[in-house]
Amino acid sequence: MSIRGGGSGASPVTTMTRADVDRSGYATAAEALAAMPSNFAGMATEQSALSGADTSGANAVLATGVDLRALGTDATLVLVNGRRIAGSGLNGDIGDISSMPNVALDRVEVLTDGASALYGSDAVGGVVNILLKQRYDGAETRLRFGSVTSGGARETQLGQTLGTNWTGGGILAAYEYYHRGALASADRAFARSADSTPFGGTDHRYYLSAPGNILAFDPVTGAYEPAYAIRPGPSGIATTVGDFVAGATNLENFREGTDLTATQTRHSGYARLYQGVGDSVHLALDARYSRRHYAVAGVASSTVGEITAANPYFVSPDGAPYDLFAYSFYPELGPTRDTGTAEAMTYGASADVDLGAHWQIRSYAGFAQERDTSRADHLVDSASLSEALGTTPDDPLTPFSTAADGYFNPYGAGGANSRAILDFVGNGFTLTHTRVATVTMSIAGSAMRSSPLAYPFVPKALAASSAVSRLLVAIAASDRPASA
Repeated sequence: MSIRGGGSGASPVTTMTRADVDRSGYATAAEALAAMPSNFAGMATEQSALSGADTSGANAVLATGVDLRALGTDATLVLVNGRRIAGSGLNGDIGDISSMPNVALDRVEVLTDGASALYGSDAVGGVVNILLKQRYDGAETRLRFGSVTSGGARETQLGQTLGTNWTGGGILAAYEYYHRGALASADRAFARSADSTPFGGTDHRYYLSAPGNILAFDPVTGAYEPAYAIRPGPSGIATTVGDFVAGATNLENFREGTDLTATQTRHSGYARLYQGVGDSVHLALDARYSRRHYAVAGVASSTVGEITAANPYFVSPDGAPYDLFAYSFYPELGPTRDTGTAEAMTYGASADVDLGAHWQIRSYAGFAQERDTSRADHLVDSASLSEALGTTPDDPLTPFSTAADGYFNPYGAGGANSRAILDFVGNGFTLTHTRVATVTMSIAGSAMRSSPLAYPFVPKALAASSAVSRLLVAIAASDRPASA
């Protein structure tokens, strides 16, 4: 089950044992692999997804993949016990290594050279093979606590392994619980503000703010730019032309209220039953299951909207019949709330038969599946906002009415609107479901030892294997709870 084609020659294999992971101070093999220099961390990691460094948006459930030589996660093949696993992410091309129970880890093999000749095009960047225990006799309990120097990102890890051997066979089972708290952006000076000028960087605050800005078309840049900053008076609401400052811009620190890392809770298990029949037949059954839940506070909703004289709060600083405003909902709706679940399962059976005369047949059949669900709440629904602004008529199919509940006021500093209005405007959410299923069947024969007949029955070990993967993606963006 080791990586084929690797050795001490042109394609060396780097091996990392569980003792190596423990000595490094990392809680999981996923963290240790993420620290490897050959693994590009700008894609398919929790941090890259939350920071926006991964602009693909495919890592919806904050999976941890491997991207050797920065060729993309779809160019690095991830194996477990030498077998392919179901992919994670919206495209199904992330091998989520965070689902493995570290308590059952034996070692990790990493081939950083391309291995597409043996494994196919998804191994252009290299191969990572996570090898779990094949035999175990006894019991082991592991308990680990970890904490950052400041903040709430504390880790708890509990694992249990049980196993026994008998004549010709044995059984083992392992379970691991892992929990890590979120680390708020406010807990780190470099992350608590989008203005990085105190650290020698640039100011990334934007004009979608509270209080907001009035936009106007700039013929020089060909874009809408802030023309007036809304500066509410003592009442907290801009009510006159004098409450608008021409040429000024309000800026929003969109990092406020967000998390640097998510809360993660994982349950994972692994079991293996192995039995020999005589001296020539070796049978094995194995199963893995993992369920990981996460929750994180994201950047608050913001919008560019239009308000007209149909809204009783309308004020035009330049005499135009409408205002185009840029507004942040952070003071009223708070940060977005992103939650999700990643569920992975794998079942397999293998049979190795020694035929005599140095010949052997190896067969395997397996099923792997990954089901991911992600949801984002506290989002602004554009149709509801237009109705609350009065730019579109009241919808009789909704319980909201501007006559009864009032109009949305975009001229405040974050306290100008009632809870009824905010509940209606902020009812938006996104819900994403993905499912990847892989069925693998293989049979291969080879001559054992070195002899003139020492060639495989098939040109490549995978030439007689077939794998079928299905990716079903359903994305639902709700405008209203009634239509969700």
